[in-house]
This record gives sequence, structure tokens and C-alpha cells, in this order.
Amino acid sequence: MAVLNLAQFNTSLMKAASKIDGEILDFIKTVAAEVFRRIVMRNPVDTGRSRGNWQIEFNSSAIGIIPDERKNEWNAVLLRGLSRLDKIKLQDITKNLNSIHITNNVNYISYLEDGRSKQAPNGFVALSLHEIEIFLRKI
Repeated sequence: MAVLNLAQFNTSLMKAASKIDGEILDFIKTVAAEVFRRIVMRNPVDTGRSRGNWQIEFNSSAIGIIPDERKNEWNAVLLRGLSRLDKIKLQDITKNLNSIHITNNVNYISYLEDGRSKQAPNGFVALSLHEIEIFLRKI
């Protein structure tokens, strides 16, 4: 039976904590990415402007809108959001990341969510969040 000294124990404990923190970071990124993906894909589309304006920021909401020339590139929207999430590092989670904001600043986004859209009469943001909440309760 091996006997660990305090230094060896601390080293082992720090390695385990680092692994757990890394798994927590991966979990946060995965959940945020899934919420973002669901919202973007469910966003009702007429011109594509609202779908193209979903943005991810950390600790505060995005300001401004994405220019119209990218409005129909929903795959670019997803890639932009996912690449933003990839920038989160472990030290961000432990030191200064308090929240992840998924924002859309087009002036009519609330109309699409509140049931006025025939394409999404029950909304799409709340539905996406509700589904993720059910998933999280099960784990």
C-alpha cells in the first residue's frame, strides 16, 4: 500500500479538480451551444434578418445588429455563436464569467416570440429553454 505525503496528495487533488473543472466547462459550453442552436433553428423566417441576428456575449448582452448582407446565412450564425463559445477558457469560468447572454436586437424579435408569428404561435425561445430545463432536471 502506497503512502502519500501531503505534497503528493495536494498534487493528486489539484489534478482531479482540474479534470472536474474541465468537465464543467465542457458541460456549460455544450448546454449553451444547444440552447443557441435550438433558438436559431426555430426562429421564424421571412427575410432571415431576425435569424441572422442571434449573438452570444459573456456577462452582458450584445449591442447592435448584424448587417443585412449576412441575414440568410443561418449556418454562419450558428458557426459564429459556436466559435464565440469556444473562446471560453477554464480561467474565465473560475474568475470572471458570470453569465452567457444569447441576444437578438432586431426591433421586432418580441413579436416573433409572443405568439404573433404564424410560424411560431407558441414562441420559440421559451420553448427551447423549457426543453433544456427538462433535460437538465433529468441529469
